[in-house]
Amino acid sequence: MTGEARALFEKEYPGANPNEPLSRFGVCEECRELPASERKTAADRATKRILAEMRLGMLAHAGGAQKKADGSQAVRN
Repeated sequence: MTGEARALFEKEYPGANPNEPLSRFGVCEECRELPASERKTAADRATKRILAEMRLGMLAHAGGAQKKADGSQAVRN
């Protein structure tokens, strides 16, 4: 973890240990044991997927229709 990432982690999760597994704080044991280059590749793929999901959500919201929690449609006026 870079110094910048560690500082952000500590700011967002005070008292959390960034070296512990996902079940507690963010990285699963299996991924933690991967070489750093493979962890970075996996993290990059996850980041791209999450950003794509967020963009789609923003486009859906900007398009005017958004599903409510009960499944009905809410139309923006």
